[in-house]
Amino acid sequence: MPPSPTTEAELLARARACDPDRALCLLFAPAEHRTELLALLLLHHELARIAELTSRPEIGLLRLAFWRDRCARAAAGDAPDHPLLRVLAASLRSGRLPLSELERAIEARARELDRLAEPDRTAAGFSRFAELEELLAATSGILARIMARLIGAPEPIATAAEAAGTAFGLVGTVRAAPFEVGRPQRLPTRSLVDMLGLEPGRLRSSAASARIRAAAEELLDRARARIEEVRRLAPRPPRMWLAPLLFATVAEARLRSLRRNGSDPFAAARRDAALLPLRLLRAWLARRP
Repeated sequence: MPPSPTTEAELLARARACDPDRALCLLFAPAEHRTELLALLLLHHELARIAELTSRPEIGLLRLAFWRDRCARAAAGDAPDHPLLRVLAASLRSGRLPLSELERAIEARARELDRLAEPDRTAAGFSRFAELEELLAATSGILARIMARLIGAPEPIATAAEAAGTAFGLVGTVRAAPFEVGRPQRLPTRSLVDMLGLEPGRLRSSAASARIRAAAEELLDRARARIEEVRRLAPRPPRMWLAPLLFATVAEARLRSLRRNGSDPFAAARRDAALLPLRLLRAWLARRP
């Protein structure tokens, strides 16, 4: 099989541009698996942005169907016509990248788009937070689980990785609120502001700020529980399996930063990004995500 034209350096540059925190974690993965992990991260990004870019749910569902079909064909042995799938094709064929779990992630995205067509898209209060956590477990969590499987980790480590990915997604939902508000007109998504049914122009009112902080606290509490689950399931994992578990390390660092700012995602963030590589290195050396 001819080599993919997409090199590790190109994949890493693209991953750093669209998902710098996860890309940084993958630098701690074994070198022989890094190209596949980066391609999988970029495939996750392609799936995630469908709901952000499409103007109508049915268009997004068609794009998801395209990806589902291409992944199934690659797993069946067809030559992929997309560079990311060319990188992942051998693992899809061998089952080291389980097609069923990749399809589970795509199906979760489809359910999200289906809900956008419902008349009442924003349930009152926090009743949808459990539903949001389930969605993140089936997307961000499954991404980390598949990564653990790709590097040969056993089931307990894969389960811990899923918890780490879910924690990363929960904290990311809080951190993304200012970005989501600033985006051009788009479909309502699972953003914090959309879930609360708030008007973008009224976010700095005292009532809106209180609701945002309370919602952020709920999501951060859920993230904290997932981080504790990671450490219970994988207290001292071998370093060769640690990379996807480091998503929990990132989640904890971002969580602490948010709480120092009163759990307000719109407050000025502390400039602690430069410390993240050091935190990850320390976690890798200590074998503690």
